[in-house]
Amino acid sequence: MIDNLRFESVITAYKASFANNWNAEKFKWKAVKCFTDNWDLNAADFPDMLKRSLAETGSLLLSANNFPAGVIEELSVAAPDEVRKMFADLYDENRDPVERIIDFKDRATKLYSRYGKGKNHFQTESSASTYLWLRYPDKYYIYRLKIAKKMAAALGSNYVFKKGAYAEDLRNFYALYNEVREEIKKDSELVSMMRSLLADDL
Repeated sequence: MIDNLRFESVITAYKASFANNWNAEKFKWKAVKCFTDNWDLNAADFPDMLKRSLAETGSLLLSANNFPAGVIEELSVAAPDEVRKMFADLYDENRDPVERIIDFKDRATKLYSRYGKGKNHFQTESSASTYLWLRYPDKYYIYRLKIAKKMAAALGSNYVFKKGAYAEDLRNFYALYNEVREEIKKDSELVSMMRSLLADDL
C-alpha cells in the first residue's frame, strides 16, 4: 500500500513540472505509436517488421553497453520463427505477465547461446517489460528496478525490492504501479493535461 498523503505531495509536485518535463518524455509515446503502426506478428519478413516497430524506442532499448533492441533484431534474422514465437508468447494475455517476461528472458539466453556474437543478449526483465508495454501501453509499464525502489520509498509503500529476486520484484513492481495508476485515474486534472499534450504532439 502507498501513503496517500505522500502520494498527494508527489503528484502535486509532478503536475507543477509536468509541462516542462514533457519534451523529455514524449518520445516514449512516439515509440508506442511507431510500434503500433508497424507491429504485425504474422509479417512475412519478421526481422524487417521488428526493426521498423522498434525504430523509435531510442534510450528505452539502447544505452551505454546495453543493446537489447539490436540483439533481438539480430536474433530475429538468425532465427525468425523462434523469435516470432517468443513475442507471440510474451503477448499471450491468457498467461501471467511475470511468467511471460521470465520465459522470454530464458528463451533469449538459449537462443543466444546458438546464434549470439558477444557475451550478453541484454534481454532482461527491463527490456522484456518494455516490449510488453509497447504492445499494451494502457496495461503495462517499463520496469526499472532502481526507479521502482525509489518510487516505493517516496510513496511510503511497503513493497520490498531485492536485487536478484526477479519474479518477486516484478510482482511487487506491477502491484505498486497498478496502485499508483488507480490513484492517478482519479486526478482529472492530470489526466486532462496528459490527453492535451498527447493530442498536440502525436
